[in-house]
Amino acid sequence: MLSNGFKFTYLAASNADYIDQQFELFLKNPQLVEPSFRALFEGMELGHEFAAREFAEHSPVALSAAPAEGPSIDWEMEMKAVRLIQAYREFGRNLSDIDPLHPAPKNHPQLELQAFGLSTLDLSRPFLAASLIGLPARSTLEQLVSKLRSIYCGTIAFELEEVSNAPAREWLRSRIESQALRKPLTPAEKKQIFQRLIESESLERFLGLKFVAAKRFSIEGSEALIPALDEVLEVGAEMGLKEISIGMAHRGRLNVLVNTFGKKPEYLFTEFEGNYKIDPSEGEGDVKYHKGYSRDVLSRSGKTV
Repeated sequence: MLSNGFKFTYLAASNADYIDQQFELFLKNPQLVEPSFRALFEGMELGHEFAAREFAEHSPVALSAAPAEGPSIDWEMEMKAVRLIQAYREFGRNLSDIDPLHPAPKNHPQLELQAFGLSTLDLSRPFLAASLIGLPARSTLEQLVSKLRSIYCGTIAFELEEVSNAPAREWLRSRIESQALRKPLTPAEKKQIFQRLIESESLERFLGLKFVAAKRFSIEGSEALIPALDEVLEVGAEMGLKEISIGMAHRGRLNVLVNTFGKKPEYLFTEFEGNYKIDPSEGEGDVKYHKGYSRDVLSRSGKTV
């Protein structure tokens, strides 16, 4: 069992199926499993009970929603709901509707109710944990799942569990789960976004037709970057931002230079045609992708960035 000072190698992922089988036996009858595994699973149960107590004592949900009197709270079930919420935060993107060529998947094994010891019979059951994503305390499991799907499985997908900065991750999560980012667009805003997408797409089409053999790191497939940068500029200006510096990748760089920074297209076309003297210090080949640009931009609110 000991290997390089690590005494739990028998819990490695390669033994997961066997451990699952042993756990199933333990749930039926603890005496059916070998003593060391029985101790392990009993420790897991103790851990779940401890986590439930911690949830009861420290969760803002429990503090604000737990009734002083009335029916007792099944903290084991509450923890199942908490684990369900966490699973949607991690894997909800797998059900998102972001593939224009295929319908969104209807289910995912890591998001099935059964994976958390829940079932369709629990859909009408109220859960305090619903407050963790902004629902009223004691909303039903059905309402909880519906809200989770609307947040994490729509036409916008989120993946932020890999953000190592905990306060930053919590801030992002609160913004996402409050759905503050899903503000409705006015007709004028929709037209503005559509216009910017047309400008982005038109430039790429022209470059593709005019300079067929030229190396081109097209923005195609990521045209939404242009209206997204517009929004960064507008929101930044409102917050008092005075300067934005972009460290831009090759891909989409020319489109950003023209449509965001306002570089004149004729300058870009000249660089494609090679009708200029190359400075050896800039290297050769895709020099146009190594050039930058600077510009003062007037936001729609009249502020200069």
